[in-house]
Amino acid sequence: MWWVGVRAPVCPTAAATPWQRKVRLRCARAAASCRYAAVGGGQLHNADFPTDADGRTYHLGVRRGDVAPLVLSVGSHQRARKIAGGCLDAPADVVASPRGFEVHTGTFRGVPVSVIATGMGVAMMDFVLREVRAVTDGPLVVIRYGTCGGLQHARAGVGAVVAADWSVMVQRNPDAFRRGAVAEGAAAAPYAVSRPVGAHPVVADALAAELGDAFPGGSVVRGGDVTACSFYGSQGRTGHGFDDRNESLVSDVLALHPDALSMQMETFHLFDLAENVAEGIGGVHAGAAAIVLAERDTNAFIDVDLVDGLERTGGRACLAALVNSANRLGLVRNQDTLLAQ
Repeated sequence: MWWVGVRAPVCPTAAATPWQRKVRLRCARAAASCRYAAVGGGQLHNADFPTDADGRTYHLGVRRGDVAPLVLSVGSHQRARKIAGGCLDAPADVVASPRGFEVHTGTFRGVPVSVIATGMGVAMMDFVLREVRAVTDGPLVVIRYGTCGGLQHARAGVGAVVAADWSVMVQRNPDAFRRGAVAEGAAAAPYAVSRPVGAHPVVADALAAELGDAFPGGSVVRGGDVTACSFYGSQGRTGHGFDDRNESLVSDVLALHPDALSMQMETFHLFDLAENVAEGIGGVHAGAAAIVLAERDTNAFIDVDLVDGLERTGGRACLAALVNSANRLGLVRNQDTLLAQ
């Protein structure tokens, strides 16, 4: 049987700054009042798209009614709990799966929203978007709010928030690393860089506007994103005991895409899937932003004490952008009722 539980929140009295203690206390109180779902371990059906007898999906553990059509995707459980606990109108209903996902669903300004702890990487984003799409009807608006490495410190240094207008994908080419492989032409290049895929313009504009209001002073920058298939080799990190052949990878990507400002592991797949939703089931309107934690060109790293505020304030701005995007797209009626639920 699956028992879907959640690890206890970080103790609010643990050593931390006053701001961190305040945020942790709010998260702990919110978590204590949330309702967590226990997902039964019934027989699974349909090997093509597994669900259990209750209609819950295999990885997220969600069924119809568990997820709102407006979704904020974040990487970590802590960030999801912080944003849901501090920003939603009331304590959320939470579905937590044994595969590492948490879905917090409630309302923001009276409009149903979900905050999902997605984890890291393209595969995790794939699980989230496909399984959320399967248990909801009509259009979705999905925003990712994550963290990244900054590629150009003069334009977006540590502590900046990059709002992505587009993303490209960097993927390792295994054939280039096979012993005895003939290293000829593009087929033998160690890494492939895709063409750009764009954010939805309405969502991108709403997200940049809300983040700009939340962080005045020019710390929010619009630009391009690079999504990599891994954290180390495909992001140009060198010297870790493997033959990665990636010493010039970041500079090669920037030569192709001079406006690329962020590098992380999820955004491209969100944008790519959003562009390729099957007809007749409702579109997916996607946007993304990421906090610059490190400057890849200078090796500078953010002061850890700044991260809590960036997550909480930026998370609220992302929720506002979800609601504003839905309004602009005509998905909200009377400011508090979603047309598609």
